[in-house]
Amino acid sequence: MNLSESHLPTQFDAWLKRKKIPWAVVIILLSAIIFFLEFPHSLKLGDSGVLKNAGYAAIVVSYGLTCLTASRYFLKKVNLSLQPLTDNFRKNEKKGFGFEWQISLLTCVVLTSLFLITFPDFAQVSREKTFWLFAAGTALANLAFGWIMFSIMSGANQITKLVSVIDLKNIFDRTPFYPVAQWCLAMAASIMGAVTIATLFLREDMLIQINLFTYAIALFVGDFVFFAGMWTTHLLMKRRKQEEIKKLDYQLSKLHNEILKKMDENEAEKAETFLSLSAHLSAQKKLIEDVPVWPYTIGNLGGLLTSVSVPVIINILLRLLN
Repeated sequence: MNLSESHLPTQFDAWLKRKKIPWAVVIILLSAIIFFLEFPHSLKLGDSGVLKNAGYAAIVVSYGLTCLTASRYFLKKVNLSLQPLTDNFRKNEKKGFGFEWQISLLTCVVLTSLFLITFPDFAQVSREKTFWLFAAGTALANLAFGWIMFSIMSGANQITKLVSVIDLKNIFDRTPFYPVAQWCLAMAASIMGAVTIATLFLREDMLIQINLFTYAIALFVGDFVFFAGMWTTHLLMKRRKQEEIKKLDYQLSKLHNEILKKMDENEAEKAETFLSLSAHLSAQKKLIEDVPVWPYTIGNLGGLLTSVSVPVIINILLRLLN
């Protein structure tokens, strides 16, 4: 994996790059197809139906794909920051995260099946051709949703592989790992942003079973991605911290034995020297014990809390206004 391709975590990303197809073209084309597939049936529900169904689906898909495009910037920052800490990333590189289209199609089948099962008056509306166009648009949106979820997990897997081959020497410097936390926050905030859009568009329709199921997945994935994306980094930082503490404990134990030996031999001056060295090592150990073992900052946590709170606040305000 070279650096120019290291921020492209999926086969579809790589294919678009090879064909030189801009992401903007894919986003506009897919959103337009979904809108025009869902438009005829949505039109029967009036202007609000068009907005809540065809317009909502197209906007959410375009938003999700746009966020993924932006996430490539953060993945590139992660690679630029962490690759200098690895000796030979290509040699240690493992097979990428597989089953891209299998996972995407499975998500599409599950969500579309739930959509059909829970659709009001399904027996009656299923006789209309416009409904099946609407269902096709929904299936396409669900396929995009499944691929977006896969892409996020694939990006996390790419970071995990990179962190696994890092030789961390300076445990006091968390700076190289900050882009990992930034990518995780960007992904979590993007997912919460989708929930916010849903709240604004659907309002009371958020309580429909299919919507609750979809957004419960999104909320779980948002929080999961934030912490799971940093898990391997956390384990690396924690392991290196414990190794340094273990080394100091060994040295402190040896010094303690020497101090007792010199005191028994009435060599107070040498015992005092060893005591001074022991105090220095103890202070160093205290510094190491205070080293954080997560790459996030207080600002990252504040950003996560804000992104999670916004959909809830908006939903409450809308209900109060209604």
